Amino acid sequence: MIFTMNCPADYMQQIGYPPILEENTKALADILGYAETLYACNTYQFNDYSRYDFNLFSEEYKRRYRDEHFATDLQNAFQLGQRLVEKAISQQV
Repeated sequence: MIFTMNCPADYMQQIGYPPILEENTKALADILGYAETLYACNTYQFNDYSRYDFNLFSEEYKRRYRDEHFATDLQNAFQLGQRLVEKAISQQV
């Protein structure tokens, strides 16, 4: 399960999202036999913030965060994919 969270990681923890969302991963693991959770936090919501009346976060803040963390988020997703493929291969009968 890859969750793209609009909120920052510390806020996500503070309001208790992980235990709630982890239930989705557990349900998927029950069906498929294995699942993992990955969070991409503080995501950039819109391609053009000027088209929306949205003042909860500033576009500059979101863009700066994305520029600083997007490569890491991509790497984490790639590594998750690798682990899932390795797990699937190791469980082939």
